Amino acid sequence: MKGAKAAWRCDNCDTNYSEQCIPDGYNSQWGKQGPICLFCHSPLRDLADPSEQLPFWQVVPYFLVYPLHYNALLLLLIGAGGVYAVGGGIPGYIYSVIFSILSIKYWLAVVLRRADGGQWAPSLIELAKPDPHFLFFQMLGIYVLFAVEIVAVVYAAIVWAPPQMTIWIGWAAAAFVTLALPASMMVLATDKNLFKAVNPLRLFGMMFEIGFGPYMAMWIMTALLGVASGALSYWVELRVSDQWLLPALTAIGIYFTLVLHALLGYVLFQYRDVLDSSYESNAPKLEGDEFRKARLLGAITVFERKGDDNRLREPMRDLLDVFRDDIEVHKRYQSLLMRLDDHDALAKHTDYLLGLLFKARKTSDALKLVQDVHAHYLGYRLRNATTALALAQLLSKKKEYKLLVQVTANLHKRVPTCNEVAGVYKLVAQALAGPLNEPAKAKAVAAYTMKTYPSAPEAKALAKLVRSL
Repeated sequence: MKGAKAAWRCDNCDTNYSEQCIPDGYNSQWGKQGPICLFCHSPLRDLADPSEQLPFWQVVPYFLVYPLHYNALLLLLIGAGGVYAVGGGIPGYIYSVIFSILSIKYWLAVVLRRADGGQWAPSLIELAKPDPHFLFFQMLGIYVLFAVEIVAVVYAAIVWAPPQMTIWIGWAAAAFVTLALPASMMVLATDKNLFKAVNPLRLFGMMFEIGFGPYMAMWIMTALLGVASGALSYWVELRVSDQWLLPALTAIGIYFTLVLHALLGYVLFQYRDVLDSSYESNAPKLEGDEFRKARLLGAITVFERKGDDNRLREPMRDLLDVFRDDIEVHKRYQSLLMRLDDHDALAKHTDYLLGLLFKARKTSDALKLVQDVHAHYLGYRLRNATTALALAQLLSKKKEYKLLVQVTANLHKRVPTCNEVAGVYKLVAQALAGPLNEPAKAKAVAAYTMKTYPSAPEAKALAKLVRSL
């Protein structure tokens, strides 16, 4: 799709597809081959495949500009701007605490969105969503349990180990905690379970799946982010007045937190092929008719962009077979038929779409539809008696008398004999006798109606009309 990020590519005919054109590309309903090219039917290559991505240590500039996306900037404005608005001192610190509690969901949403392949920060709606997992307290629990772990290990070392080993055991416990913390945050983001997030077996398993070298590189990057954040905060404290200090420190904290969680999400994204046992995408999956509709709409979008109306017709028909009463889909098919100049198909479809519009009480759309079709195809005539009566009443009400007479001309030759025809011809005769000033034609229409439908209520009205001419 033009202007959209490419998600799939056909190497055979050099065609790129966006996610809108190829929705839910990993869905098993695509078949064993997965999505195929709409033009040459070759298998498509997933551009978001982990093997196609640069290693996280080669895209550091991306992480640094991640907080400059408008969603992230709005979050930064809410955090730092809110602190400034409430003023410094205790109110400012209270606001910071409340903001920190609410934003935990957002940080973990950043991890998941980036892990799902999302390029930029998620919507701020994440802040307002309910938190059934109590993520803030789970995150707090991680720090508490890790602290307890260090204390327990040191205490055990004091009791059981030689004195000269105690300090080394303490440092080893602290080193494990700092090393495991990034993995723990990723597990919390994906599993939302405190005990899994502090389970050494789970954490070592994730480190092993990513690989010791890459994991150490990630850990070094997270450590450098912490050092950079601390250094910048110290520099700001020395140079910024008290009025701006807390907002500035809040902005720095938000910026580096966004960078950190974008990094963690990218690592999950890059290694998702080996982390499948522990990580499943939260992206919604389409099922049944919902998938079929999305797939066909994707194909329709592609062919519309390419201007390939002949290929466009088939997926449009398939879509209408599934969603027969979807007015918006019918409108798109109507536009296609007008471009193809298939007058017979256009006339049949116009009648069907008119019926849907009248059923939905969209009379303005019905009027415009008939006007557009008649302007495009002067030979258009209604072929459904019920629709013809509803349209005749609408056209008479809107004083579109000439159009009324034209689109209902010789209606009795195209539909079975029924009372609706009498109702239409009564309105036609009245239009001819009055506004159109063609009394001879009015008499002819009235005479046919009275002869064919002598017991219809319209017959008496038409007899009175003929006597007045």
